Amino acid sequence: MKRVFAIGSVLVLALAAAGPMRAQSDAFAGTWKLNLAKSKYNAGTPPKSEVRTYEATGDSEKLTVNGISADGSRVTWGYTVRLFAKDSPKKRF
Repeated sequence: MKRVFAIGSVLVLALAAAGPMRAQSDAFAGTWKLNLAKSKYNAGTPPKSEVRTYEATGDSEKLTVNGISADGSRVTWGYTVRLFAKDSPKKRF
């Protein structure tokens, strides 16, 4: 009985440890689609649709936005940001 429990425990621990290994390095990376039913707009007319794609590559992150504005015209824009590998030192004033 102890042997079965030990083998079961090792299997559970191995599966639990494998989860973070398979996770993305950047949790924000991926494709995000605008859900108009859950969104609130205080000013202006909301777009008809919008899809944002975040890509993490090496030391940079790229954002691409594709959508359709309220008047029906296509909207496409994006940018790439280079991320620094180390934190800036804190300064005291």
